[in-house]
Amino acid sequence: MYPFYSNQNYPFPVYNSFPSQQNSPRLVCKQVGSIEEAKSAIIDPVSLYLFVDFSSGKIYVKKMGDNGQSEFYSYAQVAEAKPADPMDEIRQMFASIENKLGGKNEPVPVSKEPDAGLDATAVGKNEAI
Repeated sequence: MYPFYSNQNYPFPVYNSFPSQQNSPRLVCKQVGSIEEAKSAIIDPVSLYLFVDFSSGKIYVKKMGDNGQSEFYSYAQVAEAKPADPMDEIRQMFASIENKLGGKNEPVPVSKEPDAGLDATAVGKNEAI
């Protein structure tokens, strides 16, 4: 049907335009049920394996190290602790002082005059030298 395109002998070799998948590093993701399943997985030396454990909420990474031994890493999401309010510590100190004094007391009224409430006999008399 197309005689021009059939049975042609090319003077040069034809190569696949895609790189070889055997020796190129790649990321392989798999779902596992436990850490033991991730640790026992067989891996190839050039790839990075990512194992996701949805039951525990952890992620495991397994790869070959420079020395030929497999390296295993475990990652887990940790909730950030909220910083404590500095006023909470002060409130606790005042609450403990109030409990030692016998509960909450009514505030003592303070007069606005500087000498109000002072008794000359209790403080002492000023004597000239």
